[in-house]
Amino acid sequence: MCTPCWTRPKVRLQGGTGPFLDGFHVGGAPEFERWVEEIRSARGRGVAALLEALAREAARRDDLASAVGWWRRLATLEPLNSAVALALMEALAAAGDRAGALRHARVHEALIREELDAGPDPAIAVLAERLRSGAPVRPASGPARDLPPAPRPAPADFLGRLRADLEGRYIIGDEIERGRDGAVRLLRARDLRHDRQVVLKVVHPALASVLDVDRFLREIKLTARLRHPHILPLLDSGEVGGRPWYASPEIGGVSLRQRLTSDVRLPPEESIRVVQEIAGALDHAHRHEVVHRDVSPENIVLAEGNAVLTNLGVARAVDAAAGPKLTETGMLVGSPAYMSPEQAAGDAPLDGRSDQYSLASVLYEMLVGEPLFSGPTPQAIMAKRAAYRARSLEAVDVSLAAVSAALGRALAGKPGGRFATAGEFAAALTTTGAEPRSRGPDWLGWLGLK
Repeated sequence: MCTPCWTRPKVRLQGGTGPFLDGFHVGGAPEFERWVEEIRSARGRGVAALLEALAREAARRDDLASAVGWWRRLATLEPLNSAVALALMEALAAAGDRAGALRHARVHEALIREELDAGPDPAIAVLAERLRSGAPVRPASGPARDLPPAPRPAPADFLGRLRADLEGRYIIGDEIERGRDGAVRLLRARDLRHDRQVVLKVVHPALASVLDVDRFLREIKLTARLRHPHILPLLDSGEVGGRPWYASPEIGGVSLRQRLTSDVRLPPEESIRVVQEIAGALDHAHRHEVVHRDVSPENIVLAEGNAVLTNLGVARAVDAAAGPKLTETGMLVGSPAYMSPEQAAGDAPLDGRSDQYSLASVLYEMLVGEPLFSGPTPQAIMAKRAAYRARSLEAVDVSLAAVSAALGRALAGKPGGRFATAGEFAAALTTTGAEPRSRGPDWLGWLGLK
């Protein structure tokens, strides 16, 4: 018997949901970057059509859990599309999660107000009222139809609302940038209580919609007790309109990603020093049972001659607060190009040796000038890892032979083959001739704790 037609898009979708050429970077090539963005846009439109078809077919078969999952993924892809939000709410309600449907209505309303400075879609307001009244709801099913495209964002009034909510605590300035994948907004602010400059990071509504906000805040506060010269401290956290936020010092500098984009490779001595400093930060975190889960060039800042680890505890908090819902959305905790094999395979629980593998992958890229392996999904990267050998350090620079053994051990495919701790990895690199340096930023002094 042939495979049912409705399952065929799912096979195609599994190979097409990841960002095109995710983890692949070419500095100084704007034409290439524009081409990549065009391909991503075209793939996005095709994936949206497949997701809708799968969601409607699942609802027709009364597979409500699958329908919710497909609509969640489409809502993540098109967060401003009110028709998609409505369909997800219907699916959640039909599956018995009316609270989840109402929560998504609130998140979608917040997103529309923030991005479009507009009120909620009347159809969503009507459905929300029906849900509150206990009226029955059926999910959208039947043949796929053309959903209206998401409107183009207009200037937002979100900053005004945020300033009002946090008045008396922070003077909030302009947006610095969107975080990677748009998951957070970075805002420059003045901490009025302590008279210091900070950066506020506000979780985007599309991610907030799948978070247990209280759980997220509890998890992220676990990192607030960590004090280390190469860990960017967590100063404060809270929630505004169902969206978590957290604050860290504004330290300036550039991310390691920015540095690699401009220089491609770093000198071996500097590369080893950076990794030793971050390994020390991770060793401290691991002794307090905090695993980063997203060690990557984007989460390492180079400031005033020091390497600083950022966003410690955020990936863990997202994973804990979203649970299975994170998988349903298609969101990913971590950076595929730097994930350990066990993290990419979804093995749990992860320990510090997973972070060690990620850090070793960062060191490889700093020394060689290209990622260890790259591909659109963790599965694609794992397939490359099984089929190909990474470029050897000696092929790049014969003087790197002394680093090779330590790096190879930290990159072992199984956790048991790696160093027991990140500190041991740093010590092994010290024997190659690089000397540990200063203690780094004086956070205790900056925080007024000494």
